[in-house]
Amino acid sequence: MDARLRIAIAAAVVGILLSGCRSDGQANSLLEQAPIDSILLNGDYRKISSCSYERLDRAAGSGIKKVDLDGSTRLALESGGVRHWELLFRPAGKNETKVDFTVVQTMWGPDRLSTGKIMPEVRACAS
Repeated sequence: MDARLRIAIAAAVVGILLSGCRSDGQANSLLEQAPIDSILLNGDYRKISSCSYERLDRAAGSGIKKVDLDGSTRLALESGGVRHWELLFRPAGKNETKVDFTVVQTMWGPDRLSTGKIMPEVRACAS
C-alpha cells in the first residue's frame, strides 16, 4: 500500500473518531468525556456547588477551580495544566440539582486520582 494512501486512511479514521456523538451528556468527541456518575439532589444548584467547592477545596488543599456559568456551575481539579476531574451542577427542576461527575479518560483508562471521595462530599451538601 502506498504511503499516501495509508496517511489518507489514517486521517479519515481520525476524522471519524473526532467527529463525535451527541451533546446530551454524552461525549462529543474523544477529547471530551461522558460523565461517569450523574445524580439528582434536593436544593439549589448554586448553594450545592458553593458548598461542594468549599468542602472539596478544604479536602484537596488547592487546584480546584470554580466557574459560574449562565444556568450552571463547573468545578474542576486541575494541576500542571491537566484536568483530573470535573463536576457540573445545573438546575433539574424546582429546587433540584443535577450533578454530572466526569474524570479524565486516558488511553490507560480514567484517572481516578482519589475520586471516590468526591461524590460523598457533594451529596453531603444537599438540603
